[in-house]
Order: sequence, then C-alpha cells, then structure tokens
Amino acid sequence: MRLGRSRDGGYVVARSSVEESQALISLGLSSEWSFDSEFLATRRRIDYRAADRSSGFLVYAFAFLRSIATAPLQPKAAGKLLVIALRFLLLVPPIQLKRRRRFFRKWVRVSVTDVKRDLTIHHMLESIGRKSGLFLKMDVEGGEYELLPAVLAIAEQEPDRFSGLCVEFHDMIRREEEFHDIVRRMQQTFSIVHLHANNAVPLTNDFLDVLEISFARKLGNESEQVRRLPIQGLDFPNNPEYPDLALVFP
Repeated sequence: MRLGRSRDGGYVVARSSVEESQALISLGLSSEWSFDSEFLATRRRIDYRAADRSSGFLVYAFAFLRSIATAPLQPKAAGKLLVIALRFLLLVPPIQLKRRRRFFRKWVRVSVTDVKRDLTIHHMLESIGRKSGLFLKMDVEGGEYELLPAVLAIAEQEPDRFSGLCVEFHDMIRREEEFHDIVRRMQQTFSIVHLHANNAVPLTNDFLDVLEISFARKLGNESEQVRRLPIQGLDFPNNPEYPDLALVFP
C-alpha cells in the first residue's frame, strides 16, 4: 500500500507491516510528513514519535515571522510557512489526553555529542516503552548508515520489536560497500518488499545515488517476486517533472 503524497514524501510499504504496527517512529520530517499523517489516519490509536532538529512548529512559526519582517512584499512565501506551521500542530497537537504523539527537535544518533541537539536512538525507542510492532521511517540524509546497525542489533535480539521499516538510502555511489553490507545484514531479519529509485537526484554513470527500500518481517519463500519497477498506480516519481527511473531484475 502507498502512504503519503504521490511524489517525494510518499512510500510503498507492506500492508501487513502497517496493520501489525503499535507505534510509528519517524526520523527526518523537514517540511513534508504526508506519510506520517496517512499512517496515523490508518492506525489512529497507535503511539507516534518523531525527531528532526530542522523541523517543528516553532521552526516554521519563527520562519513565518521572519519572512513578514524581511520580505513583506512576498505574502505567498510567508503564507506557505504559516500553513506548514499549522499543519504541524495537526500532526502533533499541543494538547493530548494520553500524550500518544511526541516530537523531539533533535538529531537522532547512536551516541550524544551535544545534549542540546542530540538524542540517542535508544532513548527514542525507550520513550515509547517496550512495545512490539514498531514501524520505523527513516530519511536522515546519510545518517542511516550509523543508525541502522543499532536498530538491527535490537531487531536481531527481539524479532517482534519491529513490524517494518522504510528507509531512504543516500550517497550510494560513495558508500556502496556500506550500503551492500547493511542491506545484506537487514535481509537476515527482514524481507525487502519494495524498491523505488529517487529521480530527484541525477544518475552518475548510469547508477542511482538515492534508493527507497521498504522492509517487512521475514516473509516465506512463497512470496511473489517482482521483476520490474516502478508499479503503475502505486509508484510515482519523486520529482514529477521527470520520468520515474526503471528497475529491472533478470
């Protein structure tokens, strides 16, 4: 199933991963969280934790005020910032009866280097309790290579801890060996259920640099193998001005 808008920000994930989820953890929001919103609309009573140092209501509210002060003749730009700020309040309401949704305006790391800016991945998971069925969405601009080994260490010890993951892998050309190593290790615990090449980043020597991969709990050998991607009606180009990138497996 696809969750999120029909361009950059939407992901195709296993329906079973969503239905089994008891919590959504989202690392990396920026100004686009349509995936999170649709996921939470599908699973209304689950817990939600999100983190991004560059995002949050205050970030966009201050940007709106700054825009009015410095560029008063550009109301469209200011209005867009205000809309983003208000949309964030819908994602993480300031008043909640059970405090199911929390946002941390911090970078998530394996270890803390600055207590004002950083939060460990273990603290992020502990904030939600010892729940099983966590779904993890990760778009952290290269930080996935640091975080995923820590996530996998937990998943290997607790196979039911995660219902699924969707990860946007960056810098694949420069970090090809790391990419292969981490994906091979992930396949010991999870199955790849979908791939999508990000067409917003140019190809280098006919090879892509950013790839979205969705994982689910280990599937049986009877699962169907898809040989050609993208899938019409399910996948959409990240940048709609350019055609989607094809993936073909012999």
